[in-house]
This record gives sequence, structure tokens and C-alpha cells, in this order.
Amino acid sequence: MFFAEKYDNKDQYLGVYSSVTESECNMDIVLNPAGTGKAIQICRLEDGSQEDVTEETSFRWAIKGSSIFLYYSNTEIELAYDSSLFCEIIELKGVASGLVLKTKGNNIFEGYGDRFWKDRQECK
Repeated sequence: MFFAEKYDNKDQYLGVYSSVTESECNMDIVLNPAGTGKAIQICRLEDGSQEDVTEETSFRWAIKGSSIFLYYSNTEIELAYDSSLFCEIIELKGVASGLVLKTKGNNIFEGYGDRFWKDRQECK
């Protein structure tokens, strides 16, 4: 139930997806093979006096229909894959693939926006 199902195109979802915020903290979502992954919170201290502070949460993930579900600590998070996520939100032009957070409310992704870009280099 909590393992990534076998789809011919499942590999397109693998990789690192990153939030873009105006705060000193951002979030990476890492989707690994075999339905494992982690969410990495990265906070840069404003004065730059120390290394970035990171916090990781491991999860399992599965594809169900057109959504990707993450499971951690008895919590289920729904994300939608978008192959053409507009870059205007991060004040760039173009589109890039990414994930859109569908689950609202108290979860580890709260405060990081609802979009996570896989390859921001596609944005110009």
C-alpha cells in the first residue's frame, strides 16, 4: 500500500523538488526509487554566521491516479505532478516540471508555499 506502484513512467517523478520562498527557510522534497523519500527543511541564518540548519523527515510515497501521496507519522499528503508549472510565481519566465501541494493544513510543508520545482534552470 505504501510502496510506489510500478508504472512505465514512474522514473519521471524521481528527483529533488525545491520550494522558493522569500524567507530564510526552504524545503526540498526528494523522491527516491522503491517508494522512499525525505523532506529536507533548509534554513539559512540571516547573519550567515553558521552553516545552514537542516531538518529531515523520511517518508514513503506512492502514485495513485494522477497524484503522488507521501506518508509519514500517520499523515498522508497529496501532491499533483505538473509538467508545466509556471515560473512567474518565482518572478521568472517559462515553465518547469514540479509538484503542487493539494493537502492543506498542519503538515511539514506548511509555510513553504504550495509549489516545488524540479528543475528551476528551465525557468529564465
